[in-house]
Amino acid sequence: MQRQMWSSGINEAGKMALLAWEKETGIELVQINGQRYYGGPPPGWVGGPPPVGTEVYIARLPQDVYENTLIPLFESVGKLYEFRLMLTFSGLNRGFAYARYASWQCARSAIATFHRFQLREGCAIVVCWSTQKRELLMNGLAASVSQQELEARLQEVTEGICSVTLYASPRQRQAKLAVLKYRSHKTAAQAKKVLMEERAGTPEHGVLEASPEDTPVHHQGAS
Repeated sequence: MQRQMWSSGINEAGKMALLAWEKETGIELVQINGQRYYGGPPPGWVGGPPPVGTEVYIARLPQDVYENTLIPLFESVGKLYEFRLMLTFSGLNRGFAYARYASWQCARSAIATFHRFQLREGCAIVVCWSTQKRELLMNGLAASVSQQELEARLQEVTEGICSVTLYASPRQRQAKLAVLKYRSHKTAAQAKKVLMEERAGTPEHGVLEASPEDTPVHHQGAS
């Protein structure tokens, strides 16, 4: 884990405001694989994590808006368990985030309150239920690659892999497509970043075609 790193000259005012807010509140944000985290659990949390169905997806965020604005806003309708902001390499946000609440009722309240909320004049954000997709698709694998070999390699370079299923590629002859299922949306998103950065991370350089935000595609004829 590492503290957030910024490219010099990118949104200096926003950076300084965020750092001042962290110092004032004592909140610690941690950056891992292009995502910056608050909580999971937050300070003072008692008990296990909230059940499935308590996370909302937030989109159409201005790229220079950070947690010092977003966390207090989304915490105003209910207790947050975790907040994740997606970041670019330059330190701007990627326009979307995830807020996981202590209860389903809090998450529903966030959607009712903030969907189409004018974060700035002319800037209405989107807030909806997170789909919690956990699958990635990898196409173009060599026909000789076995499920055991691929799964062993994925366990070396990613975390949370639950299953690997191989199919004949629908696009390329003498090639395979793999459906990778991860333990959670979070581990799938982290695996996606690792696999995209390490094109040699799996046998024969398979091409990652889908992300946790995409709709999984299922094919017949598993091998």
